[in-house]
Amino acid sequence: MELYYKYQPVTWDIGVIEALPDAVVEVVWHRYIPRDRLDGIYRKKLSIDKGLVLLEPLGALTKFLLFETIDKRTVLFSNFLMGAVDLPTWNVSDDLGVSAYYVCNVPNTISKDQRSGAWGARILEYRTIETPFNQEPKFGIHLINDAGHWCFYRFGEKLPFENKKTYKSYRKTDRFTVDMLVDYCRALGIPVYDKSYYSDKCILVEKKLKLGENGLSYEKARVKLRIEQDNRQGQLSNK
Repeated sequence: MELYYKYQPVTWDIGVIEALPDAVVEVVWHRYIPRDRLDGIYRKKLSIDKGLVLLEPLGALTKFLLFETIDKRTVLFSNFLMGAVDLPTWNVSDDLGVSAYYVCNVPNTISKDQRSGAWGARILEYRTIETPFNQEPKFGIHLINDAGHWCFYRFGEKLPFENKKTYKSYRKTDRFTVDMLVDYCRALGIPVYDKSYYSDKCILVEKKLKLGENGLSYEKARVKLRIEQDNRQGQLSNK
């Protein structure tokens, strides 16, 4: 989980698409960046750590980072600042006619006055051509803080690795834990928080900023979203 904690909030939501980056980049570019706003498409050979740094400044949806995995899939990151955003993953997979996964882990850091921080969410979804975004996923689990009320939902087929007993826990936040999310991702063959899952091949797609449009560094974003405590917990758990 070191990768997750180090690069919050970028690692709050991650898409895994059953296609190579060269195919994914075409959809991302045409769907999300007008031709007159395209800053560039850059192909690089970098470690996942160095690649994620390229997403600064964080803010509006102006940068996409496509990393090729060791099993020839594409992991999709963006510089979006305000929390979970799954549409790019599903739009790309629908356009390409391939399966995809969406992994979301947003810490519940909302302040008492609700003026800073983020509403918590933990989501894992798997969709195929037969189960597009406008339908129930082939497999999915949602744990979401909906304006102060936690909601838990489970969708689709039952898989052998699931810890079904926890789904009946009294506290909804215990029904789908961070450890379960990590274990489920590994069981599905998409260990997105493991650095060893990524190759050194990536593509950065960048949109030109509008006049006066600014973003934040990772450090400032952590302060704005109150996630320093979550990072400290991650450091302790990794010892």
